[in-house]
Amino acid sequence: WTYTGTFNDTTRGYEAAKAIFALGGGAVYNVGGPLGLGINQAVQEIATSKGLSTGPPFWIGLDSDQDWINPGFVLVSMMKRIDRGVHLAIQLAVEGKFRQVVTDNKGIVTIGIGTTISGIPAQGISVSTLVDLEEFIQMGLDAEKLAEKKVLPMTPDEIKTKVKVMRDSLPSWIWDAKNELENAIQADPNLVPLATTAEAVDQWRAILG
Repeated sequence: WTYTGTFNDTTRGYEAAKAIFALGGGAVYNVGGPLGLGINQAVQEIATSKGLSTGPPFWIGLDSDQDWINPGFVLVSMMKRIDRGVHLAIQLAVEGKFRQVVTDNKGIVTIGIGTTISGIPAQGISVSTLVDLEEFIQMGLDAEKLAEKKVLPMTPDEIKTKVKVMRDSLPSWIWDAKNELENAIQADPNLVPLATTAEAVDQWRAILG
């Protein structure tokens, strides 16, 4: 891992990814912001030089389903679905529950895997699926109409085919393990610690390195 000190400097994302791939890394996971576009640049540079049509190297998308950006080279996306968080907040406000829910949760409202807020299902974090890809491709098509310019790198069918072929080429145990972990977290949201204080962050950094 490496700290870039920024979420939006694509050049630093590119440089960090190049260094990791040079050390033999197979995939780079972006922690935040447009840094992912820099990582994608590093991946594409390697792919072009080696004549690759699919990874490795891979990068892992973040926040939304970014699998469509460079199909075949985005291993998967860790979605935070901020849109769902906004929808839930508006829903609570419309129903007159927002203030009470915030009070009950002491101002911290977490949307994760299998989480509930005051008994209300509030799921946002998840690994991207082919169904999610369909949704975000449609968003891209809608954006093309509004902007009157190309957004998607290729046709929707080409994107879906490349992503599916790439995923199918990987050992099935990878996806089985992902499903097993996701099911375990849904059954026990406390399985993954939520570090919200400096002390807790220091504790887990000491344990995990």
